[in-house]
Amino acid sequence: MEMIPLTSIKYVKEAMRLDKKVSYIAFNSKNKTEIVSNVLKYTSNFFVLLISEIEKYKDAEIYFCDNGNIKAVLEDIDQNRANHTTEDATVRYDNVIVLIDLLETEKTKYDYLKNREMKECQITYNLLQIIAKKFSFYGYLIENGYIVLEYIENAAKRDAFPGNGSGKNGCLFINYKGGIGDYVMNVSLLYDFILKSGFPAEKTYLIMLDGITQFQLAKCFFPDIHILKMPSFVMMCHLMEISKRKNQESKRLYMFKGNTFIDLTELYGTGHIYDLNRRRMFPDTDIYPFTHIEMMQKRIIGKISTERKKQLDGMFDKNKKYIGYQFFTGDLIHDKKYIGRGARCWSEDNAYEFYKICIENNVNIVILIPHCYRTMPGVIEFGKLTIFEYIYVISRFTMVVGIDSSAGHIASFWNIPTLTIWGEQTPLVCEGNEIGFRVLRNNYSIVPEDGNINSIDPEAVYDTMNKMLSNEISIDCNHIITYADSVNGYNTLFV
Repeated sequence: MEMIPLTSIKYVKEAMRLDKKVSYIAFNSKNKTEIVSNVLKYTSNFFVLLISEIEKYKDAEIYFCDNGNIKAVLEDIDQNRANHTTEDATVRYDNVIVLIDLLETEKTKYDYLKNREMKECQITYNLLQIIAKKFSFYGYLIENGYIVLEYIENAAKRDAFPGNGSGKNGCLFINYKGGIGDYVMNVSLLYDFILKSGFPAEKTYLIMLDGITQFQLAKCFFPDIHILKMPSFVMMCHLMEISKRKNQESKRLYMFKGNTFIDLTELYGTGHIYDLNRRRMFPDTDIYPFTHIEMMQKRIIGKISTERKKQLDGMFDKNKKYIGYQFFTGDLIHDKKYIGRGARCWSEDNAYEFYKICIENNVNIVILIPHCYRTMPGVIEFGKLTIFEYIYVISRFTMVVGIDSSAGHIASFWNIPTLTIWGEQTPLVCEGNEIGFRVLRNNYSIVPEDGNINSIDPEAVYDTMNKMLSNEISIDCNHIITYADSVNGYNTLFV
């Protein structure tokens, strides 16, 4: 096996922003399991490089580790203390962990999200490019519920090649990146793929972003397979590594050391996100998106205790209609500061005006998520819910009104009508790409021609909602909305 010198790490160092901390932990491969396991207790934002020799240079401070001092080393790194480790001449250091401190303080996180330099992690695009150009994916370790990636120099021969999914003696790894709405929208498709893959449950792994909510959902939907977490940093590194290959759409599966991988983190082509995923998993078959949805609904309800379900049901009067309302999506940082995600959020004034109109007309409006906007008497807020309670509560609504976010896709999960108001991200374009994330069924959309969500008048939203409730606007609740439907203006009002 060809190794790389540690000096190659300087390319990573040069790509880092100056206010980001990079630490290097050198160790012998025989101690890999324990050392990686201990580092995962501290952070998951790291990757492993295979090296041939230690070459000291002024820009790299190296911590030399063995089983006895790894905890002390991590404490020194965490507290910014001096490096007291020394190289042991009798040890062959053939591995190094490149550890990235991404979220140093809450203020750093707040400023970072506010400036929106990147969305998922605090690492520069240059760093990701350098990793993808200089290093190649070599292998992986599975520890503490995480998949940890290993890299080597690009010059080394890569034991990976396009495959057809026939490596049944190995394992199946499904690499999937998505938010709550994406998981709910694609859960039946993923389940269908796992069922038809031919791999037993004990050899099937679903790899997902390191998020508590997504992890809980995956464990609920797929209780029999292994669920692994991958932090956004290494997910993006791996994504860029895979994207070096050409004709990704044709190489939907690839083999690596006897295992089969399917990567759903980066999608190519034009179309709805569901259909792009479907084409990667079932290129020659049209799969119905809700084949297994009743089973998934039962699994969600099964996560709520009988007593708690009774409490939630008691919040609804059976003789009244309730409208779920989501006008904001973003992150709660410190001091109750919220950072909205791009141009998807309706303004506070528009949101306030809408539920003012609803209250004046005796419409029961329920705000679905924590937010930073002002409200008024009569607006119902449930407060903090678990992800399973959140999904279940949406099943009790007559309709969901809001922006392009999780609530709409969850309503589709229950086949409840949705009214979506769009901004810069439209049913046809997501962040500059011709990819749609529209609700798959039972949806009507309002799209501003100028791309500004705040040019959508609250009165127009209320009027459209009423027309849907009275069936003046008729929607086929079983029609699956395609990208072509959106192109042709199906169930769409342009304002």
